[in-house]
Amino acid sequence: NLTSMKLEATFTPYTLTFNFDARTSRGAMKTKDTWLVRLADADQPGKFGWGECSTLPKLSIDYLPDYEDNLEQFGKMLGQVKKLEDLYKLPDIELYPSILFGLETALLDLLN
Repeated sequence: NLTSMKLEATFTPYTLTFNFDARTSRGAMKTKDTWLVRLADADQPGKFGWGECSTLPKLSIDYLPDYEDNLEQFGKMLGQVKKLEDLYKLPDIELYPSILFGLETALLDLLN
């Protein structure tokens, strides 16, 4: 039940290193930067969920220089989320599908 939770998001940068050349339409990648999302209930230490926010350089619509700032901004908006559906109503969240995905998976992990 989200109504009784005080959600806090922590975003940790992480670089994936491939054992092979991961191919995209823009070429091969040996590494890929991503952000791990830890979503926790501040009132219940030890209760948390994990998600991942990740873009593909030059392919994802939300691959932007201010990506980290956007992560932090959406993390601060989580106080508005009292049920899962509220996540989809955050202002401009539809412009950042990778952030929505990461928050959604972390929230579902937290709830389940």
